[in-house]
Amino acid sequence: MPIQAVTEAIRDLMNATLHEAMNAAPGTFSVYIGPPDADQDQDELILFPMRVTPSAEARNAERIRPFPTAADPPRRVEPAVPLDVHFLVTAGSPRNSTAKDGLRRLGYAIQAIEAASPISLPAYFQEAVWLSIEPLSIDELARIWGLFPSFNCRTSFVFRASPIWIDPLRVEPAAAPVISHGAMAGAA
Repeated sequence: MPIQAVTEAIRDLMNATLHEAMNAAPGTFSVYIGPPDADQDQDELILFPMRVTPSAEARNAERIRPFPTAADPPRRVEPAVPLDVHFLVTAGSPRNSTAKDGLRRLGYAIQAIEAASPISLPAYFQEAVWLSIEPLSIDELARIWGLFPSFNCRTSFVFRASPIWIDPLRVEPAAAPVISHGAMAGAA
């Protein structure tokens, strides 16, 4: 669920930025989440979560979050898995009537990513998800576009959202605190 929630938050962020930058009414533009070759005719941008990897930076980090309610003290959550999700962003379908503005829309998407980092989704205990654009070589981009042979290769960029925490399904309650420090010895 956290991967989906972060992806939808990024989509909403890009949608809001497109509407604000182009001074358009809400609902005018759309950002599609999915592969570029899905034949979505009316989407201005395509946001494709293309790869999930373990987060190297947060791999040994301690996961502490409020649990189960905000009134409870923060707890350590084990084994929580920190992930990096890599997204491809490209202009929408060439059949779209606004396809000529694809580069401008990509520029607005980059501005949205840079301005919003880090994003926070407290409902999913994702406190600081950093968004960073990744430089890719022509060979790396060619390999990505090779996955979609029926889609017209276009200008695109890749960014990473990190860390997205995947918590265990069940968190064991913390042990009761020590309330007595005395020790007893001898026969009872």
